[in-house]
Amino acid sequence: MAQRRLTRQELSRQRREGGFVGRRRELDVFRENLARDPQGEEFRYLFHVRGNGGVGKSSLIRRWERQAVEHGAVTAVLGDEVHDVIEAMEAVAVRLRRQGAPLKDFEAKLAEYRQRRHEAERELGGPGVLDAAEGPSPGGLVAAQAGLMAAGALPVVGAVAGAVDPAAVAAGVDRLRSRIAGRLRGSDDARLVLSPVRLLTPVFLGDLAEVARKWPLVALFFDVYERTGSVLDAWLREVICEETLGSLEANVLIVLSGQGPLHERHWGDWRTEITEVALDIFSEQEAHELLGARGVHDPATVEMVLRLSGRLPVLVDMLAHPRPTSPGEVADPAETAVDRFLKWVDDPDRRTVALACALPLHLDEDVYRSLAPEAAADAYAWLRGLPFVGDHEGRYRYHATVRALMLRHQRRHFPSGWAELHARLAELLAGRREAVEADRTPGWRSGHWNVAEWRQLRHDESYHLLCARPAAALRGVLADVASACD
Repeated sequence: MAQRRLTRQELSRQRREGGFVGRRRELDVFRENLARDPQGEEFRYLFHVRGNGGVGKSSLIRRWERQAVEHGAVTAVLGDEVHDVIEAMEAVAVRLRRQGAPLKDFEAKLAEYRQRRHEAERELGGPGVLDAAEGPSPGGLVAAQAGLMAAGALPVVGAVAGAVDPAAVAAGVDRLRSRIAGRLRGSDDARLVLSPVRLLTPVFLGDLAEVARKWPLVALFFDVYERTGSVLDAWLREVICEETLGSLEANVLIVLSGQGPLHERHWGDWRTEITEVALDIFSEQEAHELLGARGVHDPATVEMVLRLSGRLPVLVDMLAHPRPTSPGEVADPAETAVDRFLKWVDDPDRRTVALACALPLHLDEDVYRSLAPEAAADAYAWLRGLPFVGDHEGRYRYHATVRALMLRHQRRHFPSGWAELHARLAELLAGRREAVEADRTPGWRSGHWNVAEWRQLRHDESYHLLCARPAAALRGVLADVASACD
């Protein structure tokens, strides 16, 4: 297979990663594995990268992805933009299609599922769907009890799950399943709507196998796994370790990356198959290498950077970014951590917007302009080039460690500005959400919770409303929670 042409985003990312230093052992481990025969016993097909925020997990797996591409692989990197298994499969399909490796049958089946689901919602939407008086089946009761046990592990839900009668939940599930089966045209349509993951996954794996037979390697990276693992763990375990949903080709390599250990319930029996890569702060040698690559050589300045950063990679890089030549350019004892990071930003308008843009969950140019002073309205490209701003599938966001520091700084020192900026962001997102609603057919609102774009906009809008006016917004957000559950 001829090597594919890189996109502009990939070329830009390579340029920014050109200064990647440190983590030589981890890079060597992955590179050596790529050179092995996937059919051989020494090939490692499942990696888990683990470490606290700021140690460089995302940077490492992006570097690993580049190594895989150089080896001839097609790749997909997923973050916390996926909220369930179907979205994860779709995200993989989208990324592989961009590289000339489409999952055609899966995408066709996914479109069919969405159409059948829309038809079922149109027929059954609205109140009274669960009002029939039939009793639950044994299978429905077991499923409901299992679902409630799972919910008990989640914040807030766990506090109320014990007050819900699992038999009543199961009765509702069984009645709904019966009505859906009766409304759709055939048993296959009903099964697709009622059990989409069980029916879509074999098609997904079949297409993935076709891609794997044409390419030397397929590498799938699941970043921010501390957020997505709760919804992907059981499915990934079944896909990787069992054959109930289909076969996984030997040259499919999977990397999970998150802050904590993998869940013992799902992965405990497969520890010997997992290559654990634990990341910690930089060694002194790695920190010195990074500072040297950034042009920071003065011994006293190097010592100051190491002391202030604690050798946490993201902070070392931030403090080195302006290339300080003396300790006084790095820190003043009276300054806060955030002040130190932005000390080198001389323009007060750019400094203001760098702080303000920590507030949104995701950044694009419209969001930037809604927050920027007029004098900094055209500095979006500058902001994207800051060392703590990363590209996630065309949308930008601050590194979580840096964002947390900046949010605390904003809330403590500028409480009125905090509320005003969050309200402005909520208004912007509400406009986008309403535009999505306007593009939909009449009667669509009964099914809007199943539309990923709408759901993401509503989620982000609610976040900013709660930040701006928590007491006023809480009632409406709780009503949305109830609607989403229904």
